[in-house]
Amino acid sequence: MIKIKHKELYTRKLGFIFVLLFSFTTTFSQNLISSCPSGVADLTTQLKATQPNSLAVTFHTSNPATDANKVTDPTAVTQGTYYAAFYDTTGAGCYSPVSNPIYVSKCMTNVCPSTNVDLSGIVDQSGNNGNGTLEWHTSATPSPATKVTDITAVGAGTYWAVFYDAAEGGCYSPVSNPVDVNIDDCIECTAIPTLTGTALPTEVGITTLDRNVDGNWVTDANSGFVKLESKTLGFVPTRLTSEERNRLNAEEGMLIWNKTTECMEFFDGNAWVCSKNKCQP
Repeated sequence: MIKIKHKELYTRKLGFIFVLLFSFTTTFSQNLISSCPSGVADLTTQLKATQPNSLAVTFHTSNPATDANKVTDPTAVTQGTYYAAFYDTTGAGCYSPVSNPIYVSKCMTNVCPSTNVDLSGIVDQSGNNGNGTLEWHTSATPSPATKVTDITAVGAGTYWAVFYDAAEGGCYSPVSNPVDVNIDDCIECTAIPTLTGTALPTEVGITTLDRNVDGNWVTDANSGFVKLESKTLGFVPTRLTSEERNRLNAEEGMLIWNKTTECMEFFDGNAWVCSKNKCQP
């Protein structure tokens, strides 16, 4: 859990000291957010509480929070470390102390036909000076039990890099920012479709063309629910940001265009899934 607990804010303006007194806790669902598979993450989805009207929650790339390090669009951030803060909107113009770090993981995806990811070579060891051996672990608290045996072929999961120094009594360095591994199943639609049985005609059609409504332009397309037809217009699904999407009472099969991730997404009954074309022509 990430918490911002704020008792007093001080700022100097025109020679006066403004003291803002309040006690308020903003809670976030987690301090690790995956950027897979799109490579971007929405920080605002982790906010689990509201704040008074005089305060705004802002996100920053470093500590302390300032105007200079404020995140312009917290709904689409890339890998890195971020901090949340309160900003007073009543005129004092000051920030609270920041939250605990919020980590947005680096996303790595396999290259088909391989169904694994190689973690070797992605860590810059130029500053190591030979002090310790680079290891990868499945936990932010490294131990012999969490060490990855083969870093050249890892599966889906979250990993942390660390230097291990056996000469100094077996101690570990601080861990790196997390790396999320996303595995594409590499399924290709190469199977021949089943053509047996009786196909039912489509019965509903919407067209912008000058057609005879009594014609068979709808029913000549089998196995459809609705047929759309136009030579000048395209089909535009509902367009939402990730924040707007997360407020939906989603039903299985719901389809939207996510403006944050720039992806056509569908709800599979449990989560929103970014659709990918894995089929061969």
